[in-house]
Amino acid sequence: MKEKFSCSLNGNMWWKPYICMLLFNIFFQFIMQRSESYLELAISMNDIIRDLLLMLASLVLMLIVQSALMVALVKIALSAISLSGIPFRFTGTIGKAIETYTLGIIFVIITFGIYTPWYIRRVTAFWVDNTEFDGERPVFLGRGGSLFKYILLFGFIPIFVCAFLGGLLSLYSEIVMYVVIIGAVILIAAVLSYFYIVWMFNIEWRGIRIKCDAVAGPAVNFLLGQIVLCVITIGIYIPAMMGKVYRYFASCIVLEKDGREYGRGRLDCDTWQVFKFLWKTMLLMIVTLGIYTPWAYANILRYFLNNLYIETGTPLIGAEEKLLTADISQEENRGNPEGSGREENQE
Repeated sequence: MKEKFSCSLNGNMWWKPYICMLLFNIFFQFIMQRSESYLELAISMNDIIRDLLLMLASLVLMLIVQSALMVALVKIALSAISLSGIPFRFTGTIGKAIETYTLGIIFVIITFGIYTPWYIRRVTAFWVDNTEFDGERPVFLGRGGSLFKYILLFGFIPIFVCAFLGGLLSLYSEIVMYVVIIGAVILIAAVLSYFYIVWMFNIEWRGIRIKCDAVAGPAVNFLLGQIVLCVITIGIYIPAMMGKVYRYFASCIVLEKDGREYGRGRLDCDTWQVFKFLWKTMLLMIVTLGIYTPWAYANILRYFLNNLYIETGTPLIGAEEKLLTADISQEENRGNPEGSGREENQE
């Protein structure tokens, strides 16, 4: 059976906080550029310290305002999304969002970026753990240490090796060097994307484990092909890639209970329809100089969610009670194996 998602979000529901966030980002970029120009002109150590503190204060202010606006946007969006008629609800607070983002960025700066995987983990857990469905909130199980390992092994080390090889190849042929570097960057992007998706879908809700069971080899090959097509077409293929990637990984999202597959995600959309829809949406954003953006994102979210569903053998809602009833019935039958036969004989 199909447990369908439904989304009724439209731009009119969230354009005000979205435009506020957009305008504030423009203002923040202006402040940061001014701070950088002052820092370049600084002569004394006092001037340098003052300008650095100004940049840090601007960053903290941006995080505070963005956290508040993002919580408002997510609450609006989730209130318009449902699964099998049951709506989602966001229970996170602005204060907790500010704490998560602000302290995380400060730790990233202090540790010179080493804390980044744990920061990503905290942010992901904040949004996942505070998304309530059918009266219960899920738990994000991904670990910062695992993400750090993926970034180190499939990101930093390959990049360092590529930089070293690029320096050697530049002594012989710059064309070969550029080809090797571009190919390596595409491969690194595909591998990191795969491991990030697998890491991100590690959630538990009511004893049901939600994970991605995509196999590394085929998934990376698929992502490589999509990225290469985007490069060859100078970005024209991007909307089609989005549709194919979403559909591919939606079918790899598995719901497990007691080690057995309980359900699997599906995205029912046509690549050509996605291509036309996304290009039309992007062109409207360009023509309106970004004013259409809140409506564009709402339309994109609504399009994909309304075509997303979960294939299950048992209804997702009320599954706990049905499984418990089945277990009790099995126990009764084991304790009284002849009971049902007696009833049939009596009839």
